[in-house]
Amino acid sequence: MGDYQARLSGRLPFRWSPIAIPDDEPIRIQARLREQPLTILSLVAPIDPARTQGTIDALLEIEGTLAEPQPRGSLTITDGALALQDLRTALQDIGLQVAFDGREARIVQAQARSSEGGSLRIEGGVDLSGEQALANLTLRADGLTLREPKLPVLEGSAQAVVSGAVQVQGALTEPQVQGALRVQRGFLYLPPELPERTASEPLPVNPRFDLRVDITDEFTLRNPNLDARMEGALQIGGSLQSPSLSGEFNLRSGALSLPTARLRIEPDSVARLNYPFTNAAGETIARIELDVRASTSVVAPDFTGDPIRYRVEVNVRGPLDDPERLQLTARSDPPGLSEQRILSLLGRGQVLAAIARGDDPARVFREQLGDILTAQVLPGLLAPLETGIAEAFDLEQFTLDYTGLRPASLYLVKNLFDGVGIAYRRGIGVAGNEYQARLFYRLPFRNRLLQRLRVGFGFEHTGNRFVFIEGSLLFR
Repeated sequence: MGDYQARLSGRLPFRWSPIAIPDDEPIRIQARLREQPLTILSLVAPIDPARTQGTIDALLEIEGTLAEPQPRGSLTITDGALALQDLRTALQDIGLQVAFDGREARIVQAQARSSEGGSLRIEGGVDLSGEQALANLTLRADGLTLREPKLPVLEGSAQAVVSGAVQVQGALTEPQVQGALRVQRGFLYLPPELPERTASEPLPVNPRFDLRVDITDEFTLRNPNLDARMEGALQIGGSLQSPSLSGEFNLRSGALSLPTARLRIEPDSVARLNYPFTNAAGETIARIELDVRASTSVVAPDFTGDPIRYRVEVNVRGPLDDPERLQLTARSDPPGLSEQRILSLLGRGQVLAAIARGDDPARVFREQLGDILTAQVLPGLLAPLETGIAEAFDLEQFTLDYTGLRPASLYLVKNLFDGVGIAYRRGIGVAGNEYQARLFYRLPFRNRLLQRLRVGFGFEHTGNRFVFIEGSLLFR
């Protein structure tokens, strides 16, 4: 892990009779990190030491008296490079200067460059003069390029160019996050099956959002069943505990793969997202309204038994979560194929099995299409949001777990200092406001196995309080 050094020095008044430390006499205390390697961050973050470079200097001085202390300090990172484990994209040319005068931590300079291109700047400061710390920060991305050939957890790949500005203002426990981001010239590839998510537990920070994320038509969503060029805008509102999402996305072109056919998505196809939405069963879901037109060709015998190639057009309209209201129509050119026959040809195996059971083949096709779009398209739209929130608030993990037809959940985790962290899990839209919070401490063992042990105290919505010791093993 490496050896790191810090120095603490100072002077405190002391009286023997009676034994006391007077609070009205001068004091001087100094704590300092001098030219320590930036790899010191490995104590609190999963960085890649081989790609992390640069030095960090930090100084905290306290003068005045114990009754009226006068703190001041500074933090500087020079020629820094920071890379996280399992991520290809790193921050390079990091320059950071923070000045602290006892009332405000002011960013003098904060900038970095992506290893893949583009830059990131942070401006503003944090007011520490009142009972609550008040942030006034602006994050600016200029062509910030992210390129990940293997995404952690998702096990897919992604590339994007992000530009825009985000402002973080107000109390650190409930700041207002507003601004606009633009995502372009990129793609997101998802594997055939997404790995099962594990519940994480993080910090109860409740920011309020007013964010607009614009996605250009140069962005592509890919997986074995879908390859779509899309553009649109996602509006993020509400708070972290009660978020709201609304957006409209134009599917400009692409393809949708079914068991025995590949449908070409026609221009002007649309998908609309609205969250939260309460369905007929009283569940809080993300409603997705579709207006999609796709086409392909099939070969089928005509009334004489001769094989004929037909051009088939399929229209899908309505809410994806309500099969009864999801309207699906199909027609062929030249005419001659009934709608039921077309649907049977497009999903031959499943539809024939449904016919044998006496089921409606149109319902089977709707359910198959719903699985593809709900399980693969929606996570692709929300993944950049999860990553952006985690980075903006320096969270170890932030996850929105949504399967489409059941209430969503959020998970957060935040490291505070020296192995101490806080964890929070909450159901969104669940009756009774289910939640669990934990304060934990990572035991400071050098052994890699024992380093994964955590002890702590927690409580949940039922009123239960508990202490725990837990750990994990990673098998590769």
